[in-house]
Amino acid sequence: MKENERLRKAAGHVSFFLVLVLYTSLGAKVFQVLEYKVEMRNQEQVWTHLQEKRQQLIEQVLNLTSLQQQQEDDGVQMVTDEPGTEELVWQWLREYEVVMEESEGAGVSPLDTQIHTRWAYTQALFFSATVLTTIGYGNIAPSTVEGRVFCMVYALVGIPLTLSVIADLGDVLASFIPANTFENRLPKYVNSLFLSIGLTENVPLRGKLRAVTTVLLILTLLVGFIALGGVLFMWQNNWTFMEGFYFSFITTTTIGFGDLVPATSTLCMLYIILGLALTSMVIELVRRKYASSWAQMKQLSSRLHTLSGPLAEAMRKLAESGAGEVEMDEELVRELRDLNVALAKVQQEETGTETVTTGNEDAWAALLDMAAKKKRITVVMYESNV
Repeated sequence: MKENERLRKAAGHVSFFLVLVLYTSLGAKVFQVLEYKVEMRNQEQVWTHLQEKRQQLIEQVLNLTSLQQQQEDDGVQMVTDEPGTEELVWQWLREYEVVMEESEGAGVSPLDTQIHTRWAYTQALFFSATVLTTIGYGNIAPSTVEGRVFCMVYALVGIPLTLSVIADLGDVLASFIPANTFENRLPKYVNSLFLSIGLTENVPLRGKLRAVTTVLLILTLLVGFIALGGVLFMWQNNWTFMEGFYFSFITTTTIGFGDLVPATSTLCMLYIILGLALTSMVIELVRRKYASSWAQMKQLSSRLHTLSGPLAEAMRKLAESGAGEVEMDEELVRELRDLNVALAKVQQEETGTETVTTGNEDAWAALLDMAAKKKRITVVMYESNV
């Protein structure tokens, strides 16, 4: 029965993830259909204009050089000595540079020998992933009205879906991280170190180390994953490690400046999914820890509130009797025992120590027996100047 339940949950997680993959893939295809032909037509126009402007500049420079050579042969003053000739050449060059800048903005490099579309399917898939994860590097964007409208609708539906899937992946990954085991063991190792060097066991420090351990685990996971991305992107794109580490951090935190973009998008897409899932896992681990602490606090608060009335009544009877004897209610004793056990459990989890409860259990059992038999309990109160 449990095995079937696990299989059903696993199938649910996988199906949820596959829905996101299908949604991303279909969105990429739609973007390609809407943008590819328009981009190719625009790039062909820009490419043609760039080639024409380049040829014009070459012809102008050649004509000027030919005229200069002819004047030298005829013994005439060189044309380059005339006022405004240098400014004319600079004007031709500036006109060509403007065209080059426009072509770069359109995705056409003057160094390319052919047109390279930015809306190939892999690039469209990469763009869809950056839209759904809200990273948005900005190196590619729809230019048509249809593409921009579809992008808005696509993001409105896809972003909540993506966040849900990433949260689900984080929940699954969090279930494989034995954070509590590490939290409980590390303080014990520290106290063992204290004992080995002759210091007494520092129980309060063990409780404080639990929070420190959680922070260290989170930072180790995040920094390790970002460093791994730095190495991978350094190897793939011939970047320095600092550039790769910087890009990994900007990607994992979904900042997405776009000043650095990898040459190929497949590895980057996988890194985005894993990075966001890891971030979600970290958040889930922290949430679980504080949710458990909050639940225990609410439980103890509820028990204290429940006991306040009966305990006040018992103390009133004790004060009225004057002899220090009072008949304890069995239900009140049982509640006090349960509260003592709960407090001991919280202390054990906080400090990492094993609380010895055998003697306490015997004492509570005797009190319960006396309360059940309606025996009167003598309470001794004394003062001390110690």
